[in-house]
Amino acid sequence: MSRGLGTLLLMSLIPIVSASVWADDDASETAEIRLFDDFESQLTLDWKPLRPDPTHWSLEKHPGKLTITTQFGSMHLRRDLPLTKNVFLIDRPVPLRDGFVVTTCLEGFQPTATWHQAGIVLFDDEDNYTKFVLEFNSRTAHASGVGPVWNLLREVAGESNITKTLIQGDVSPKVWMRLTTRGRFHEYATSTGGETFTVHGELPWGDGSPKSIGLMATNGSSELAGDIDATFDVFELRSLTTEERNDPRSVDRRKLVGSWKVTGCEISGKSFEKAPLSEFTFTESSVVIQEKERRLGSEFSLDASRRPKELHLSSFLGQTGLQVRAIYEFEGDQLKLCIALKPEAPAPTEFGTTQGDNRLFIRLERTKD
Repeated sequence: MSRGLGTLLLMSLIPIVSASVWADDDASETAEIRLFDDFESQLTLDWKPLRPDPTHWSLEKHPGKLTITTQFGSMHLRRDLPLTKNVFLIDRPVPLRDGFVVTTCLEGFQPTATWHQAGIVLFDDEDNYTKFVLEFNSRTAHASGVGPVWNLLREVAGESNITKTLIQGDVSPKVWMRLTTRGRFHEYATSTGGETFTVHGELPWGDGSPKSIGLMATNGSSELAGDIDATFDVFELRSLTTEERNDPRSVDRRKLVGSWKVTGCEISGKSFEKAPLSEFTFTESSVVIQEKERRLGSEFSLDASRRPKELHLSSFLGQTGLQVRAIYEFEGDQLKLCIALKPEAPAPTEFGTTQGDNRLFIRLERTKD
């Protein structure tokens, strides 16, 4: 980002909200919030570094930018290691009930050793956080392959889930990283120009109101990784735009909430008068399925950009740890689902089943209550 006059013009367009505004619950319902730090010679926001180590961060090493030099230390699962240092945090504003967006520009970060990483963190404590980082991945550690990845990781009460996207080709010398929070869901996206972002995925975590929000860089649990600089050009925290509030995936997630009774069922080309599944009850992040005498629970995510739209279950019929893919469509108070029953199989491309295709097609109707 250009400095001098360009920065002054940008700053004049961005309202820097004082702490007093955050303290007013009613104001948070309607106020458009935008906090910004360009790290130009000083820290503009009220940063509170967690476990600060002044030998490994600087505003002078790369003038006009915040540089955090990675070092050995981790918050992920293991507690016999030093904890991550220089986690730069600001206190969360009062609840922005419809969500928020965090964006940073990361320059010159070229991770080459396990677990070089740098990016954004939403933080409650060391056992409860979500981080979105550019990270180096080793084949032995994860099936996505060797090389840099975009990593969205959540930890809840010391248990973690990870979504990784392998980066094809070289890492751009300048990347924008964005974490968009809508309720419990956190969507991670990147850009090489700062305008058009590519969405890679999402995870549910918390209730949309983390205690702190900020930046981090570390070598994680590897004592062998050398220290490298992670240089952050800007940090921005803002309210959702109208378009972001009305994101199709979020709209569909809200439409799913409630109970749906099964009115028709077909498995591998065979129709059933009495379906083995009788009811689906959705929240915005999970579903409980009534199957005969059992109630089965699963988290789910949506991909409303595909045609047909896709619904991904984190587990189904007791198969934990393996994703099950489905397609969905609303028809008023009716819902159609076609599910590929084999874990990790591609989502169906049309509604209905044929003999031996190992798919489940069900019609559901929203219950009155």
